[in-house]
Parts: sequence; structure tokens; C-alpha cells
Amino acid sequence: MHPIIFRIGSFELHSYGVAMGLAFVFAIWWAVRRSHLAEVKKSFIFDLAVVVMISSLIGARLTYVVAHWNEYRYHLLDIISPVQSDGTIGIQGMVLLGGVIAAVIFGGWYVKRRGVSFWAMADVSAPPLALGIGIGRVGCFLNGCCFGNPTDGPLGVIFPQGCYASAIYPGIAIHPTQAYSSVAAFAIAFLLLILEKRWHRFTGWTFSLFLILYGIDRLIVEGFRFYDPSKYFELFGTQWTGSRLISVAMIAVGIVAFLVLSRKQRMVEAASPVSPSTTEPKKAEERKISEPNDQ
Repeated sequence: MHPIIFRIGSFELHSYGVAMGLAFVFAIWWAVRRSHLAEVKKSFIFDLAVVVMISSLIGARLTYVVAHWNEYRYHLLDIISPVQSDGTIGIQGMVLLGGVIAAVIFGGWYVKRRGVSFWAMADVSAPPLALGIGIGRVGCFLNGCCFGNPTDGPLGVIFPQGCYASAIYPGIAIHPTQAYSSVAAFAIAFLLLILEKRWHRFTGWTFSLFLILYGIDRLIVEGFRFYDPSKYFELFGTQWTGSRLISVAMIAVGIVAFLVLSRKQRMVEAASPVSPSTTEPKKAEERKISEPNDQ
């Protein structure tokens, strides 16, 4: 675990920040490679990336601040200031799920504003988004945050002194939930890519499946993750966290979107049967669309 890569005076380069930077770089690169699937120019992907980066960072930061309001209520400037009230340089504390939700909302707004199909761009973005999440969770592991509860299993990790995990569970093996999430996100990215090539049937298929798979991933991992007791609330006679509730909502939205978009596609196909005379032109058109747009 290496939360700080190097330190020069009061400046510290954090591994979490580096991981998030790499997550954006690789996700944008992959989205650019997939831009032809939504019939958009590569330059549009870069414009969208700016909106997504800014909105996701703001969303992740605000979600953390809301969840840890007592830490900031008397130091409001620390919410946005690169120089904290204790003298340290840098802004620490973000919630990945809040960033993902903000990116989808504001990214979707920008896409619609530019007259591009939301679902087409969502399909383009789903595998890169999963990849970015996986890389970001590597940063969480190096930083020693977002950790799990104690375990006697073979996957237990004892985090060294100097991180939040060791402060809560010093010398105790705990679930490396960051690693669980990272591996699951990489698997989701790979699975979406494979299934998309074999069974993609309608616009919105890939993103709907991403919502379902990532929601299931978060729901499972939340069962092993540590939270301060004050973050739990009772619902239906069981203990819940905000992240677990959002995970269930993601699964539900993904299932509903999948069913609605699938039904819509079947209705379109039933209303517009393809005649033999139009088969070849359509195939030619599909081949043309599938070529990367280098403009």
C-alpha cells in the first residue's frame, strides 16, 4: 500500500489521484476508439469527456462532503480549497458512486443538448466506464480507504500504519473490498465487450446491462465493506447504507431500461419488416457505420 508516491515539502502526490487520472485517460481512449458505434466524431468524445470529468469530480466530492458533514461544517473552505485548514495541500475524500451518478446525469444532459442519442452514447461509454472504475479502485487499495470488515479467510489483508484502514483495524486482517471491486469492474468491462459482439440487439443494450452488473457488484461488495455505524439506517427490518440503496436502484433502472428498450425495438421491427430487396443495402450501410470515424 502506497498512499503517497512522493512528497516535496508540504506537497504530496497521492496514488489515489494518479489512479483516477489514469482511469480518465484510459476510459477516454477506449471511448474514442468506440465513437463510431454512436456515429459521432472523435472530437465529440473529447468534449463530452470534459463534462464527464468535471461533473464526476464534483459529484464524488459533494457526496463525500454530505456523508462527512461534521468534518466540514466549521471549515467550509476545505470543501474546494487545494490548501486545507490544517496546512496540507490537496483535496482528499471522494465517493466513487456519487461521481458515476453525476457523470451519467450531466453527461446525458450534454449528449441530448448536442442532438446525439443518449442510449447510443451510453452504450459507447459503458465498457470504458467499467474500466475506469476498476482502475480507480486500485487507487482506493493503494490509499487504504474503502476497506472491508475483519475476515479469517485467505483473502484477508493487514493494512500498514498510516491509512484509515489500519486506524480502524490495526494489525487485523480485513476484506480488501477495493480489490474485490476492481476485479469485478474489470470483469464487467470484458464481459460487456464480449456479450456486445455476440448478443447486442438494440440501442441501450450495453448500458442497461452495465447498470445491472455494476449494481449487483456494488450490492455484494457492500456486504463486506466497513462503514461507521452512524452511516447505517434500518429499512424493511434490515441495516442499509446509502450506497446499497443506490445499488438496488441501479439494478432496477437497468432491468426496466432493458425491458422497455427491448420491447420498443421489437415493435419497430414488427412495424418495418425487411424485404429481400433491401437486405443488401442495409448490410452495406451497417458496414459503413461500423468503420471508425477518423474526423
